Amino acid sequence: RGEKQKLLPAEQQHHLEQFTQDLVTRLEEKIRELEETNAHMAELTRLKGEFLRMASLQMEQPILATGRQIRQLKKIMSEMEEGQAGVQTVAGLVQRMERGMDRMKQVVAEMLQTSQVVSGLMNLRFMPVRLGQIVAEVVSRYDVVCQERVLHIYTEDLSHLPLVNGDYAQLRTAVDNLIGNAVKYTPDGGHIYVLSDVTEDEVCLIIRDTGIGVPPSEQESIFELFHSAQAVEHHSTSKYAFKGSGLGLGLPVVKGIVEAHDGRIWVESEADGANPLPGSTFTICLPRVDAG
Repeated sequence: RGEKQKLLPAEQQHHLEQFTQDLVTRLEEKIRELEETNAHMAELTRLKGEFLRMASLQMEQPILATGRQIRQLKKIMSEMEEGQAGVQTVAGLVQRMERGMDRMKQVVAEMLQTSQVVSGLMNLRFMPVRLGQIVAEVVSRYDVVCQERVLHIYTEDLSHLPLVNGDYAQLRTAVDNLIGNAVKYTPDGGHIYVLSDVTEDEVCLIIRDTGIGVPPSEQESIFELFHSAQAVEHHSTSKYAFKGSGLGLGLPVVKGIVEAHDGRIWVESEADGANPLPGSTFTICLPRVDAG
């Protein structure tokens, strides 16, 4: 039988040093991983905090307004009994209350939809879809806002686009969010273009605007949950005013919907600070029904 060869003291020292160095290297790697994880968790906690503050603002304003209007309504009703107020005054007040309630319902609907996207629980009903029809419906919804803010939306002829296989309602939500995003971040008097591109495998919608753009450092994070292009301190509850902002859920929802359809989404913008209005170009590409 062979005998084990004993290591010389110098060799033992070398192996021990090598083992120690490997152990130190692994520990340093684990420490770096933990630091990165902690930093990520801290950032996520910060973003969640900002989101909760923005959600509170979104809900608080219509709730406070509705409370004031209810008190006014009570006062008006007492005045009506004395013959000092008319029906038109009450009707106007009720309309404002309804708008406040509608805004609260929109906020709740956004949060519910986001939870479905994040959890992967979207109930998609696939069928052949005409993207041109969706765009026409969405653009018409912004007619009043565009007139008020002198925004111009130019839509390419999309009637020739091949069909895509998708859930009509969800794709409509995605397109609505993208055009709404362009409306919010394009100043009054600006321009928004809805264009298309077709390849052998995909149909692409391109939403281009002359707005404030997206800095390179944010062109990936804007699709992350809770991200908002505006600081909470300057947050506005307006949905369609310039820089109206929102809950920071729109683009993450769009990304979730597009990816659930095996599609792609990205943004291009040359926002480097030199040009105050570099504009943004958002592109979504979806598989063609006839691809293949």
